[in-house]
This record gives sequence, structure tokens and C-alpha cells, in this order.
Amino acid sequence: MQQYRTQYGGQGPNVNAAAATPAQQQPPTYAQPGQQSNPSGADPRAAFEAAMRDYKAKTPAPAVSATRQAVQQATRGPVMPEMHRQAVKDAIEAGYKQPPSQAKPSTVNRVLDGALDRAKLNAELTLSNQQASNNLARRAVGLPEGAELSRQSLANLRQQAGQSYEALRNLGPITPDKAFRTELRDIGKQYANTKNSFPGLVPDNGVAKIVKGANVKTMDSSSAVDAIRTLRERAGDLFAAGNQTAGRAARKTATAIENQLERHLQGTGNEAAVQAFRDARQQIARVHELERVLTPSGNIDAKALGAALKRGKPLTGDMLSIAQAGRTFPTVMRTPEVVGSVPSLGFFDAVVPATLGATTGNVGAMGLILARPAMRGLLSSNRMQQSLLSPVTPVSPSIGFQPGLLSAPISAAGARR
Repeated sequence: MQQYRTQYGGQGPNVNAAAATPAQQQPPTYAQPGQQSNPSGADPRAAFEAAMRDYKAKTPAPAVSATRQAVQQATRGPVMPEMHRQAVKDAIEAGYKQPPSQAKPSTVNRVLDGALDRAKLNAELTLSNQQASNNLARRAVGLPEGAELSRQSLANLRQQAGQSYEALRNLGPITPDKAFRTELRDIGKQYANTKNSFPGLVPDNGVAKIVKGANVKTMDSSSAVDAIRTLRERAGDLFAAGNQTAGRAARKTATAIENQLERHLQGTGNEAAVQAFRDARQQIARVHELERVLTPSGNIDAKALGAALKRGKPLTGDMLSIAQAGRTFPTVMRTPEVVGSVPSLGFFDAVVPATLGATTGNVGAMGLILARPAMRGLLSSNRMQQSLLSPVTPVSPSIGFQPGLLSAPISAAGARR
């Protein structure tokens, strides 16, 4: 360090001054008026600052103690994968609520969950999330906000979308193309291969009959519309009877006929009719999926929709948001039928303050009865949920970090305020 001060004109102490002889100790000289004190023209202060920067760059930072690192890690919690952080962000932006320890499993958040009764907190968040799922489902199929979700209301939507199918009855005779026959062959291929090699192991489950019945040389467009409806109804019956293989075959065969009708409609050049048919197909598919996960009390089972996504069901938009939340955060995505009633005050919410008040004689302690319910309500507020999206950012060991809900780094400037 001394060499930088000596070389660049710094005013630091000279450690060798005591060892210098009187002859060597010369009085300082000052520049006369009009005379430069630095003939080279370089700014001594700028040179000194440059040297200090160079010195700091070459000097390793002081190591953080193992104890401090352990405390930081324990307080901050594990660093969650980017996929988890994105899932939390998507869920909150879709209107879902998360317990703090699930979004950010820091020590502070885990203690907070436990202090507020984790089971009751999750139950209250679950009821709130059910409303979010129902609202997203309504928006996905075009129902107005607050409209009833029921078998009948969904059937009405399916019937409205079916009007686009009725417009296809006048297309006349259609000759199935190569793509249609390829789809049919693929539907029955796995079953046929197994049966040919092991005829005694594979019962006649109806797959071959379904595929053979649809493999015609020509089809009337009106009859094709009826066949689609018949196949989808049959698929539902087969699924209910436990014949999953034949049910999937019937459903895929109906889709193959729909694809054939759409390709034929494209050939007419009527783009408006093609788009209307595509929209109707997507709407009917959404309605069918909601009917499948609708509970008897009129709620959408997000976990069931998440299971469909896991199986490869193609979902988009609001339907995808429901499925992803149901699959990623199952503890707060249960249906009210599973959760049951959730009283505002739990046993410990009332007993602890009452005991404290009776023991101390302080009537004001009874006011704590509402403390935990109020805190649970605060955690489910939109503002607190949004705070869960702020990242946990490690900062300089000499400054520290602020764990918890916000987990915002403390800047050096902020620490001085």
C-alpha cells in the first residue's frame, strides 16, 4: 500500500521516516508562482485514486465466516429453481393465493406459517383459490362473471357451439383423404399389433369395431356430423364403464372425422366458415373438459385438471392456468368438498388469549383473539401476495439481507438512512 502512496504523491505516512538521517530529511519545497509543481502534467489525485482501485482489485475480499454463511442460508432458505419461481408468479398473477413458506421457504416464512396455524391458513387460502379457479373457468368458456357453473349451463354452451357443426350438413358427399385413413390406422395400430401376436391375451374391447366402422369410402357431411356426436357420447359411456382403451379410440375417431370435415371446408375457400368451425371445436373441447372436472356443488377441481395436463391434455389460456396451479400447489388447491367448513376462529386463536387474560388479569389481552385471524387475512391480501414475487437477492456480506415476505436486499444507501 505504501508503495502506491509514495509513487503517486499520496500524503500517507512514511514508515521509513524514523530511520532517515537528518541529512536525508529535507524540508518540503513548494512551487513558486507561475511554476508547475508536477512537471509531468499528471493529476496526482487522479493517479492516486487509480492506484487505489488497482490495489482493491488485486486484494481478495475478506472471507465470510462459516457461521455467518450458515445463518444466512438458514434464514434465507434454499434457492428455489427458476421453474418454481415462475410457477409462483403465474399463479399469483392469475389470482391464486400462496402461503409464504410455499412461495419462499425461508425460516422466517416457515415460522410465520406455523405461528398462524398452517392448516387453517392453507384451508382459508384454498377457499379463496376455489373462487379464482371458478372465475378463470367462466372466462375460459365465455360465461359472465358470477354466472352459475353447472352441468346445464355448460351443456347450453356446448349446444351453442354446436350450431357451427350444423352448418356443415350442407357440404354434401366427402371422399376421405389419405390423412384421414392414416389417423384411423394409428388409432387401431397398437391394439391390432398386440392382438396379432398374442390373440389369447387381448380381449375384444371394441377398438377394431370402432375403427372399421369409420373407415368408409365416402361419407355424407350430414351423417358425419351425427357420427361425431354419437362417437363422443359412446366415448363417455366407455370411460364410465372402465373401458379406457375403447373410450380413447372412440374419442380419437370423432376427432379424425372433425379433421376431415375441416380440410374439406378449407377446400371451399370459405375462410369465415373454417374459423367459425375451429372456434366451435375449441369451445366444445373446453366445455367437455370442464364438465369432467366439475364437482356436484358447482366447483372446478383444479387438481383434476392438473392431472389431465400431466397426462398430456392440450390446454391453453385460462384452462392452462387452472391446471398448472392445481398440479404445482396441491395443498391450497383442494375443493371445498374436501376441505369442509373453515371457522373464523380456531381453538388456539381463542384459548391462548383467554388464558393469558385470565392469568394476568389483563382484560386487554382478550383482544388478541382476533390477532391470528387478522394476520391470516393480511397474508392473503393482494399486496402481501404481490410481495412474494420480489426475489431473494444475496448481497454484500458487510451489508446483509432482509428475509421474509419481501426479501428485498438492503442497499448500502438504505442502511445509512
